[in-house]
Amino acid sequence: MLVTWRAERLHLLDVGGHNVVAEYTYGKFYADALNPPPAARQFWPDADGPRFFARNPCLDFAVFGKELDQEWLYDLSLEQEGMVCELAYLADETFQQNGYRTAFIVGGPGTGKTSVLLNLLKYCHEQGYEAAITVTDALAEYIKASVPEIDFERFRFDAEAEEPPDIHLIDDPEYEHLADFGRLAVATEGAVPLLRVYAFDPLQLRFAPRDDDLAEWVSERDIAVFSLTECYRQKANVGEHVKEIADTIALSTPFLASKKVRDFQTERMGVTELSNGIEFPNPHGYLETYETATAQDVRKELARVKSRPLWRHWTPILAVFDSLADVPTAVRKLLEEANAFTVSSKIGRDWEDWMALSDVKGLEFQHVFVFLRRELYEQIEHGFRGSGQAAYHDRRLLRIPFSRAKDSLVTFVF
Repeated sequence: MLVTWRAERLHLLDVGGHNVVAEYTYGKFYADALNPPPAARQFWPDADGPRFFARNPCLDFAVFGKELDQEWLYDLSLEQEGMVCELAYLADETFQQNGYRTAFIVGGPGTGKTSVLLNLLKYCHEQGYEAAITVTDALAEYIKASVPEIDFERFRFDAEAEEPPDIHLIDDPEYEHLADFGRLAVATEGAVPLLRVYAFDPLQLRFAPRDDDLAEWVSERDIAVFSLTECYRQKANVGEHVKEIADTIALSTPFLASKKVRDFQTERMGVTELSNGIEFPNPHGYLETYETATAQDVRKELARVKSRPLWRHWTPILAVFDSLADVPTAVRKLLEEANAFTVSSKIGRDWEDWMALSDVKGLEFQHVFVFLRRELYEQIEHGFRGSGQAAYHDRRLLRIPFSRAKDSLVTFVF
């Protein structure tokens, strides 16, 4: 590491192997001294910039649209209504021309990708098209709780069926599925749906694709891309903080060498904008972080939650436990008594543990409680740079549980 100390500030000049000493010339030093670039935000002191874990204990509340109603899942913004119309036109056109088309619905967390798919599914069946949808079992339970009058299982895609449906809607596909399907030979067209629609957040995939990857997938299959830019499914304070988290992660990399850092960020600028370039019209929202948490802190937050308007059709609380955190048994019992939806994971350790986090993709909760071990809290708080690719990708996916919160997000460190 090459550094210089001037005017009570330590400036990091370059990082790498022994070669950086020879390659770092006086001319480069002179230029850097004249215009030292600011450090990435994860390196800023608390007093000078935003932290990964923030506080904004706003207790204001205003009902937005149908957010307290059972049919909230089907509620659409004007942007989403327009997108459903465009996708419906694409479905009609595909059938009229008897061709094969694919569409991507991309957007950040809470932009309503699942809501668009469900409304498109409804349209397709009203038009007499054979349509099916692929969702996780957990998301299927949430949908059935939101629209109990519909026999939703009848519309789920059966992977063992001999023939695919005419229209196949896929919510949160796996990275490998997106990467592989574009290479299907034209000769297999008779065994695939006429129209496939994939809805996903590029930064919630197991591996964040590069801009070139996404462009290649789109060009190979002439894919129609629809982008969602409005998140009304999270309160503004919560959504904007989750966006800050996503932006902080976007500034982080698995690498230390400056060139690799620049290349990593540059290769994903477009994909990052697709996921993070969103606005939040739903006002207010509550954020709190307990850096030295106690059971009394959990009781206090549960009392706050119980004083708010709560969903009755679906559990309003998600509790995400870092299974390596020393969370007291009394705390776990409090969450059980509150009927919280619970996920436990050795966060950032291996594939199976990431899959536990991915189970809540697409689900919605009014309140999210995250319980972390101090070691992981400190690692996340100080950024991901130089973490190595495996740790980077696993920690990056912490945005999944954070982005499930609609009204409040609380982090407890034990």
